[in-house]
Amino acid sequence: MWILLTEVVESRAYKCLPLVLAAPIGLRDCLGFGSGFSSVIQGMSQTLSIHHIYLSKGHDFKGRFGKERRNHEVSEVESVECVAGKGLVGDRYFGYKEDFKGQLSLMSMEAIGALESELGLKNYRRSDFRRNILLSGVDLNALVGQIFRLGAVELEGVEQCKPCFWMDEAIGEGAFAAMAERGGLRCRILRGGILGKGQVEMEVLEKHDG
Repeated sequence: MWILLTEVVESRAYKCLPLVLAAPIGLRDCLGFGSGFSSVIQGMSQTLSIHHIYLSKGHDFKGRFGKERRNHEVSEVESVECVAGKGLVGDRYFGYKEDFKGQLSLMSMEAIGALESELGLKNYRRSDFRRNILLSGVDLNALVGQIFRLGAVELEGVEQCKPCFWMDEAIGEGAFAAMAERGGLRCRILRGGILGKGQVEMEVLEKHDG
């Protein structure tokens, strides 16, 4: 078994892929046949892609339990200014409160693609996830508790973005449950700068235990 698996990894001989898929999930991930994400290794730089950047001046769902959602305009922009300790210029959470955990939010296109496939999502807007930046190429859950650089911007991955019950209405039936562990990453901005669409280098700087 181990010899065959090693051969698959070294040669990427996909005719043997069924054998890999039969292996435990943890083993498949270690062998690189998991989600398609690159490993997050401190000090190693990797290239990600930023696909969408969204800003909204108001809250659609926050504090709306038992009420109808609001419909604040969401703007998709080519780039955004990230201000340390404040958030994204032009966004609803800019300067929200001191040491706020969600100064910037990220969500992976890999997770979105999986949700679209599982739930059959078609007629919805990706901006309705209410995340600031949609990117691909990294396991965001692995960045919880990490300090990392995204382009020139230094971020602290604070915690996963937990979905709210509004997602069933905004995205589609079943989205709330399906987004568990796939809702994205809430970040504090430690060093500001500009983030724009396209390829960007990411580097994990250190493990943060605070």
